[in-house]
Amino acid sequence: MIRRNWILKLSFAMLAGMALTQQGEAATVYVTGGDVGEGLNLDSSLVVGAIDMNTLGAQTLQGVNFSTNAGIFSIAGGGGFAGPVSLGASADDDALEAIASGGLYDGSAIDVTIGLLTPGETYTLDLIQSLTETFQSREQAILVNGVLQELVQLNIGISNVAVTSFTAIANISGELLIGFRPSGAYGGTGVQDGALINGMVISQLEQESGPAVPEPSTYALGLMGLAGLGLVAWRRRGA
Repeated sequence: MIRRNWILKLSFAMLAGMALTQQGEAATVYVTGGDVGEGLNLDSSLVVGAIDMNTLGAQTLQGVNFSTNAGIFSIAGGGGFAGPVSLGASADDDALEAIASGGLYDGSAIDVTIGLLTPGETYTLDLIQSLTETFQSREQAILVNGVLQELVQLNIGISNVAVTSFTAIANISGELLIGFRPSGAYGGTGVQDGALINGMVISQLEQESGPAVPEPSTYALGLMGLAGLGLVAWRRRGA
């Protein structure tokens, strides 16, 4: 019985691992401006929600309305900060400057819950972070549903606006939990402390022309998990 329970646990762990491999890796870029092709590329037809943590009022960036009202975003922790940002002269440059020139800062943690999503659906997130000249350079840990997603290096300066993009799967409650932490507790440098966020966009995943093809390792995990479950069923029939 103990051995059968061990096989069951291992099989379910493999199937869970198969699901986790579908969560996309993060990529962080320092934008050169707010226009499409300069580091942040938004599709307004896919955007579910966008929030501006600054207090300068709502902004429209690449056709996407960044609201200062919480809406589907629920925020815990953080107080306002502001500083200069300079990116360019276009309307989208100005909008991104306004978003990045202020936001929320907390000495230990900021948590953002995004609700009213479809459970199990994959979404794209774009996180906008800028230290302006208010804080020293630091490494930031970004968590998704309580698990480390990325360590992001943030650099001081009026033109240093970082955008971190990744895909994530809404939990069974139709929520995504995004956390911002100092990196030291997550294997990072831990230089400087605190957490900050300026703006955030969540979008539906763009549909490709054909079905997505999982990586071979994903197939392997799934097959091993199914094989383990089959072995347990066979042993039960023979018992």
